[in-house]
Amino acid sequence: MDETNAGGGPPLSDLTHYIVRVGFDGSTVAVRFTGRELCEASNHSYEGPNRDRWHNWTLYEVGKGYRVYDVYHTQWRGEAGHSKLSKVLGVKGLATAFPALMHAALEAGVFSEEAVALDADAGEADALEVE
Repeated sequence: MDETNAGGGPPLSDLTHYIVRVGFDGSTVAVRFTGRELCEASNHSYEGPNRDRWHNWTLYEVGKGYRVYDVYHTQWRGEAGHSKLSKVLGVKGLATAFPALMHAALEAGVFSEEAVALDADAGEADALEVE
């Protein structure tokens, strides 16, 4: 039987040490963390506004939540791509901050719709009102 994290996260045997580069192209720093990769998503397309500029996101489960590695790509001359690692997020914070990645996670069966649904009665969906 797997030993679990004290924080209730994934079993210790499932954890991997990751090193990602954050910052702007040509000026990045290595950041190390421990977690488990859950899924990836991208908003790249072969036509339209996301043809020359797009994001690739990777979702990781870490100790007490989730982190997103966000890599921004650009093909525009004079514009640098960049990457960042999010702070630790809960499921609902992840849903509001990275909706495209959350859609991919739902499609992959990482989360259930019930687990990520914002609670309008608790005011969690107030900022999402449609005009």
